[in-house]
Amino acid sequence: MNEKNIELCEYGYRKTSAPSMLASGGYGPCVVIGMYDRKTKTGYMIHEPHIHFSDLEAMIVKIIDDAGNASRLKIVTSGNALFFDEDIDMEDLRRHHDEVKKQVTETLEKYFNKRQIEYRWLSDGESDELILDINTGKFYSAEEFDEEFL
Repeated sequence: MNEKNIELCEYGYRKTSAPSMLASGGYGPCVVIGMYDRKTKTGYMIHEPHIHFSDLEAMIVKIIDDAGNASRLKIVTSGNALFFDEDIDMEDLRRHHDEVKKQVTETLEKYFNKRQIEYRWLSDGESDELILDINTGKFYSAEEFDEEFL
């Protein structure tokens, strides 16, 4: 990505303003949360592989404090795909998967109206990338981005 475009890595958090693009980098089982402030044209993104060990609530509060108004934020969250092999107890993995989804959903819905949030949970074995065009406030999957820009 060029210098106006920022790509996160795992355990990443970034904030940027127009005219940049903000991309999560590839993810599957990781959780990615993108937020866009339509008034200031500012984007925020979190790429967290172990969301259950992180302080998601503190990260959300930091973004809200920076934005100054939670109601202006548009939120897209994705990831949490199941990846497994034969050595893993599927019941434990599925339980963990459900707990992560519940934690993220409850935390976001504690601070934001449900209408502000779009959930794009991945299916088992899927991977993707979340890209935010700061100029327009539009969130793209990797496929949507390729279709529109390539």
